[in-house]
Amino acid sequence: WARRALGPPLERSEEQNRARSFWQNEWKRSTACVGRPRSSALETFRAAVASRAPLRSTLLYSGYCGVLTSAFSFLSARSHHHHRGHHGVVGNDEDFLWASANLAMEHVCNSHYWLQGATGFLASGLFLMLSLRLNRSYARWWEGGRLYGDLLGASRNLMLTAQLSITDKAVGAEVSMLAYAYVRCVEFHLRQAEDRRYIEVLRCLLSEPQLGALLASPQRPLWLAQHLTSTMSRAYDKNQVKNVRLFVSIMAEIAALVKTTQHLHRIQSLPEPWSYQRHMHFTTQVWLSILPLALLPSLHVATPVLATAIGFVVYKLDDISLELVNPFGLDRSDLGICLSGDALQQETLALVEAYARQCDSAGIENGGKVREELWEAWGGKPPND
Repeated sequence: WARRALGPPLERSEEQNRARSFWQNEWKRSTACVGRPRSSALETFRAAVASRAPLRSTLLYSGYCGVLTSAFSFLSARSHHHHRGHHGVVGNDEDFLWASANLAMEHVCNSHYWLQGATGFLASGLFLMLSLRLNRSYARWWEGGRLYGDLLGASRNLMLTAQLSITDKAVGAEVSMLAYAYVRCVEFHLRQAEDRRYIEVLRCLLSEPQLGALLASPQRPLWLAQHLTSTMSRAYDKNQVKNVRLFVSIMAEIAALVKTTQHLHRIQSLPEPWSYQRHMHFTTQVWLSILPLALLPSLHVATPVLATAIGFVVYKLDDISLELVNPFGLDRSDLGICLSGDALQQETLALVEAYARQCDSAGIENGGKVREELWEAWGGKPPND
C-alpha cells in the first residue's frame, strides 16, 4: 500500500523540470566549498537580463531618451549655425514651431539646476518607496520559506505521533500517508495545479467519491484536514487510540497544519496596497521622464547611455519586488517547495515501511488479517492497474 501510494515519482511538466533543475544546481553551488566565486561576470549579466519585462520597459525608455537627445542636438546645432550666419538676428523665414522649440531648449539649459533639484527630490522619494517595497517583498519571501518549513515539521510530527498513539497499524499508516498527502495538496493549492495532480497523489488514499468531494471543495487542503479529523474520530470511537492525551496531541498537530496553511495562503493571495503601487509607478515615470532633461545640458549625446542604465536599475528593482511577493511559483527566485515535497515523499515511504515491519507476535502469525485491515481502512482494494 505504501509503495503504491508513495513509491512512484510525480509527473512534471517541462517548465517544472527546468525550474527544478535550476533550483537543484543553485543549491549544489551554494553548498559547495566556501571561498570560491559563485558566479562569473557573464553569469551575473545573464541573470540580470533573464527577465523580459524590465528589458521591454528599458528599451522603450531608451527610445524616449534617444528622441530627446536627437532633438536637443539638432536644435543646438541649428541654433549655433543660425547665430553664426545671422549674428543673432532671427530671420523672417523661421516659423513659429522652430522658435518655440528653440525657446524650450534655452529654457531647459537655463533651468538646468532647478531640474537637478527636482530630480534629486523625486529620486529620494522614489528610492525610499522602492527600498521599502523590496524589503517587504523579501520579508514575504523569507516568511514563506519559514512557514513551509513549519508545515513540513508539523507533517513529520503528525506521522510520528500517529504511529505512537494508534494501536491499529493500518490506521497509523493511513494517517502517516495522509500527512504527506496534505503537504502535497498545499503545494498544489499554492501553485494552482490541475486536478490530475491531486488524483495522482491521493488515488491510493481516498476512494472515488472522496476524491470527487475533494476536487469539488473550494479549499482542498482544508477538506483533507477534515478527512484526517474524521479518520482520527473513528479511530478514537473504536478505542484504537491509546489514551485521550495522545489523541489531543494528534489533533494539535492537525491544527498546526491548518494554521500554517492559512498563513501560506495569506502570503500567496494578499495583494500589495493598490494606492502604494500606483503612486510608486507614477513617481517612477515622472522621475524617469525628467531625468534626461536634467542630464542633457551636461552630457549631451551621452545622455541616453547613462539614463538608460539608471532606468534599467529602477525597472529591475520593481521586477524583483514583484517576483518576490509570491514565492510559490516557478520563477528562479521562487521557493523549491516541490523539492521539499519529493524529499518528504521518500522519507514517508521509508518511515511507513519501517513502521509496518514492526509487528508483534500476533501480527506475524496472522499476516493476512493485517493486510485485510489495511485495505479496509483504505476503503477497499485498489484496482489492479
